[in-house]
Amino acid sequence: MDSEARPAEAKESLERVGEAAVVIGLGASGGQEAVRRAIRWASDAVRPLVDEGKALILHSDAAIPDGGCVGEEDRVRLVALPLPEVDRLAGIGQGAGDPWRALFDVCRKVGGKACALIGSELESIGGESIQGLIQPLLEGSCDLAVPYYRQQKLDGLINSGIVYPLTRALYGKRIRYPLTTDIGASAKFIERFSKPEQKNGRMAPLAWLPVRAVCAGMPVRQVRVDLRPPPAKGKPDLSSTLSLVLDSLFLEMDRNAAVWQKVRGSQAVVTQGETKAEAEESAAVDVHKMVESFQMGYRNLVDVWGMALTPATMLELKKLTRLPEEQFRMPDEVWVRVVYDFALGHRFRVMSRDHLLRAMTPAYLAWVASYILEVRDAGPRTVDDRLERLCLSYEANKPYLLSRWRWPDRFNP
Repeated sequence: MDSEARPAEAKESLERVGEAAVVIGLGASGGQEAVRRAIRWASDAVRPLVDEGKALILHSDAAIPDGGCVGEEDRVRLVALPLPEVDRLAGIGQGAGDPWRALFDVCRKVGGKACALIGSELESIGGESIQGLIQPLLEGSCDLAVPYYRQQKLDGLINSGIVYPLTRALYGKRIRYPLTTDIGASAKFIERFSKPEQKNGRMAPLAWLPVRAVCAGMPVRQVRVDLRPPPAKGKPDLSSTLSLVLDSLFLEMDRNAAVWQKVRGSQAVVTQGETKAEAEESAAVDVHKMVESFQMGYRNLVDVWGMALTPATMLELKKLTRLPEEQFRMPDEVWVRVVYDFALGHRFRVMSRDHLLRAMTPAYLAWVASYILEVRDAGPRTVDDRLERLCLSYEANKPYLLSRWRWPDRFNP
């Protein structure tokens, strides 16, 4: 969204604000009272950070007076600007609707030193989280600040089983949530990534901002927050969600191939904030149905899977279909090679990409069932250790991915 697309009132308000050191964008919706409460939290959080300068808070509720100040001091200003709403799938949609570019555009206009987009549920916004995403940027210790969400052990399993360990193995940085609804960005980062980027005749979306930062050699910091990512719009089914996330992830993987092929191992990134005790998991999960879905998927999709998976991987999956439920475990190496094989199938277009990625759902459910059976009675430390072993398997099997990526016709175990 460029300046020409903004309502005249918003443009006038921005002109009255003049310069602002920090810009906060509230990208979620939730009713006027929730917006007002989030504005109060944001203003209280940002006011100590701007010294004698100004801060600007962007929100989307036109009923709240535009251009006014928050509190007695004229240092935190409001502008009602309809930022594209942040979906839980974090900007995977196409370019012109990117809330990041809209926010970056405003930050550049007012000469901001840093900005933050908060796409999580407004009810979960607190001053501590906002300060955590902005302060390291103003101190110059990083160019991108991203959340380390506090989640229960069975939340975000696409991230835990695929997105985090794969991006960690590819790019060598242990960023726990590389696809996020909340970010803080420095002026340097904004200048680098605010310009529209055309790819195949379309504007490339600004998803995977942490990946962009790592590839550009910019320091990234994680901040432990209590924010709750918003629910996905329209409640897409698992196959649709998996296809959307993995298609975007694999496209980014192809885009950055020259970078990640040189990376070996992984390094921790600075993570700030206190670790809090996690709530006990309460929801029951029907593992039996997941195992049945996998067994049925193997029977019905064997030809489809055979176009992406190697014969060795297919044999391991066949063995898995014969295991009784109480012994159902998918070895890490098998799951990692499934993910790598589907990434390669996506790259080489062995079939319709959407059809291919949707067909991965039963295999993913097999991994989820195996993981749940392992950790359902485990504490946080044991769960962390389990995910660390999975991540190390992704890293150990990266040569397999590299060989098949570079020489698909010569390497087919």
